[in-house]
Amino acid sequence: MKHDCCYRWSKAGTARAKPLRIATLVANLALEMMAIILCFAGLLVAADESTGDQRYSQAKRSRLVAARRPRRIIFVDDNYGLSHQGCDTPEGFLKPRLRPLVGTQVDAITYCVYAHSPAHVSRLRPKIYHGHGGPADTDGEWTRNHRALLKAGKCPLQLVIDFAHGNGMEAFAHMSMNDCHDSIMPRVMHPFKKQHPELVIETENSLPDLQLYKTAYDFAHAEVRDRQYVIIEEVCQRYDVDGFEMDFIRHPMFFSRCLRGEPATQEETQIMTSFMARIRKCADQAATRRGRPLLLSARVPDNFQLAKHLGMDVKTWIADDLVDILIAGGGYAPNSLSVKDFIQVAHEYDVLVYPCINQKPWSCAAKWRQEGNRALAATWHQAGADGIHFWNLATPFDPYNVKSQDELTATRRKCYACLNEVGDPRTLVANDKLYCVDGTVFVHYKHVSNRPPLPRNLRPGETCKLPLVLADDIEAVARSGSLAELRLEMELQGPVRKDLLTLKVNQRRISGCRIEPVQNANMTFRLTASLGFASVWRGKNELEVSRRVHAQTAADPFKLFKAQLWVKFK
Repeated sequence: MKHDCCYRWSKAGTARAKPLRIATLVANLALEMMAIILCFAGLLVAADESTGDQRYSQAKRSRLVAARRPRRIIFVDDNYGLSHQGCDTPEGFLKPRLRPLVGTQVDAITYCVYAHSPAHVSRLRPKIYHGHGGPADTDGEWTRNHRALLKAGKCPLQLVIDFAHGNGMEAFAHMSMNDCHDSIMPRVMHPFKKQHPELVIETENSLPDLQLYKTAYDFAHAEVRDRQYVIIEEVCQRYDVDGFEMDFIRHPMFFSRCLRGEPATQEETQIMTSFMARIRKCADQAATRRGRPLLLSARVPDNFQLAKHLGMDVKTWIADDLVDILIAGGGYAPNSLSVKDFIQVAHEYDVLVYPCINQKPWSCAAKWRQEGNRALAATWHQAGADGIHFWNLATPFDPYNVKSQDELTATRRKCYACLNEVGDPRTLVANDKLYCVDGTVFVHYKHVSNRPPLPRNLRPGETCKLPLVLADDIEAVARSGSLAELRLEMELQGPVRKDLLTLKVNQRRISGCRIEPVQNANMTFRLTASLGFASVWRGKNELEVSRRVHAQTAADPFKLFKAQLWVKFK
């Protein structure tokens, strides 16, 4: 565009023409500036509309900025660190479990503030309780370390907050929403629970697999909800946390009828939704007082149906702006997790989705946790997850039997290696991966986990079909020359014969299978087969195992209990 400001006055121009041209110049400049302003404003509106922010309240828009902050890995510290020697000083508390996170892809630390006892300085619950009195056995070291820190004026939660913020990470508080450790560790039962058995869940006609939850609170009682609420309220009001994580997998039982296997009623489901709304209001009020957002996240069962069976209407929580971050799944059947279903619903309302890895894929041997975690994370990134959530990484199930702090530190160092890779799909490229099919789920968490494909009994004449999802583009990797090996492994137990088995991958028959007995395992065999790169592809694949009928073989079934695919790079 040719502007009047570039006009060169002609020597033939008259003096009377100059004022007119100057006026024209000013007018044109004003019009042009107005056009620029309107254009810029239009871009802002368009950008705002593109994120859907126009639909939201000011509180929601403020939280969106915080929620969208880069957060590759959320790391949960379940305060097991307090259970080991040397954790009775600030540095001893931070050194083995939290300091190694610096420089990794961990962008948020979530610290458990309350399970059976407060792990922070609480004015409401100042004591650590051992309900039966006498010296604590399993929880003694935790108690001693915690008391030593408090006596020195050091709150574990504040130490975590200061450490995280000092190293460019977020700090979330975490709460087990209905902790039931006291069902197997009676010494840690809270006196209030003993004094008010009428508030505990009814155990008559309860299912055998759900006995862990026999000491759970029944959320149908307002007194129960009030007790859980004030813990969250106190943390939100007194501590400068970036968010609060409500863990509904620790432990997943909230109404008496659910312990009998019955679904929660509509009234009970509404009770939980109202409870969540109350927590949202509390968090937003705390955010207003301090002048910055306070995010809410919730860890929920493997799919919406399982959650609603227990009284959690997660879809409504999302639609009603009651959560900012959704932690998807308990991590007991991670390869079967409905990640895309969560993302499809949550992303419509700008709620982030972080699938949960419970230490590692449960069907993966501990020595291959690095490769198993890579495969899980790559698959979830491919599905569109916003990051990865780690529950109890490098925490032995029985931390009290670890012989020394050095042994614990060495275990954690090995386990933590994946924290340098799994939060970003780019750092997973060209790294060995072990893709697994989910097997047996920990008995206490079957009711919140998707049903795994394995184990399966296979009789003569039967065929077993298994899903296997890959994130790697195998053909592209092979053509680039970087593929070293593509190896399928299965484990079977029973009267297995190679000549009576047929193996197919995506309808293609696989030949050259090898079967050999597994050492020190009675009647257990390992089947291995090398695959061509054209056999599998990115996305869902189908493994098919058939057992042929033979007159001289027994009709007894054999069990297929493990299936996994190694993708190795040069």
